[in-house]
Amino acid sequence: MKIKKFTAPTEQAAIELVKEELGLDALVINIKKIQPRGIFSFFKKPSVEVMAAYDDKSGADAGADSGVKVATLDSQEARDFKDAVALAQSPAAGL
Repeated sequence: MKIKKFTAPTEQAAIELVKEELGLDALVINIKKIQPRGIFSFFKKPSVEVMAAYDDKSGADAGADSGVKVATLDSQEARDFKDAVALAQSPAAGL
C-alpha cells in the first residue's frame, strides 16, 4: 500500500485528481484545508490537500515522473494502519 498527496484549489478538484491518477480503488485518508501564510497571504487563495492510499498491485502509476514523493508501507504497517482506521471508525471509539 502506498500513500500519495494531491493539492488543488478545491476539495472536488483534488478528489478528481486522485480518481484520475490512482483510479477508483484509491482510498482517501485525509482532507486538509491549507490557509496561505506569510506577508503575501492576502493575495493567495486557500487550497486543499488530499492524502490517498492505493495498492501498488492495481497498476496505478507511482508518480515518479511528476516529482511527487510516494511513501511506502510494508504489509505489517498496512495491516496496523487498517486496524487503526477500523478502530477509529467503530462506535465504541466515540466514548
